[in-house]
Amino acid sequence: HRWTDPRQMIEFAWVAYRTMQPIYPGDAEVLSDNFLQLKEELNELDKKIAALMMGQEKRRFLVFHPAWSYFAKRYGLEQVAYEHHGQQPGARYMTDLLDLCRQNNVRTLFVQPQSSAIHAERFADELNLRQVVIDPLAYNYIGNLEKVAGKIAGDLW
Repeated sequence: HRWTDPRQMIEFAWVAYRTMQPIYPGDAEVLSDNFLQLKEELNELDKKIAALMMGQEKRRFLVFHPAWSYFAKRYGLEQVAYEHHGQQPGARYMTDLLDLCRQNNVRTLFVQPQSSAIHAERFADELNLRQVVIDPLAYNYIGNLEKVAGKIAGDLW
């Protein structure tokens, strides 16, 4: 899930740009312009999210599936996940996670549309959490990541 970090996306875009140059030599200027524009937009997005997160005293957020590790690392946050490697937690981890959430008055479980709704609902019900959907695979990357950042910033603990 490296793409959840806009700086990583710049690297991906660079690789795509360099790969397409020899394939489309007649479009070198368009490719260059598009890459530079995307790089600028991603840098602006990164600055916006960094400024938003910099003002946050609390640094943790709770997710069902750990899709946001690179996002969390980029902005100095801690993603606390229910699932690990696509697996349901064991009894000891679940007990510790429930205790951690109760001690910190966690209010929100971030879920993604691609995850199992039944397990997320059971966990959320156990702690009376509201579920907020954040999609790491949304079509509009920049707009989506900006919205996701706002949602996460509003529910840090």
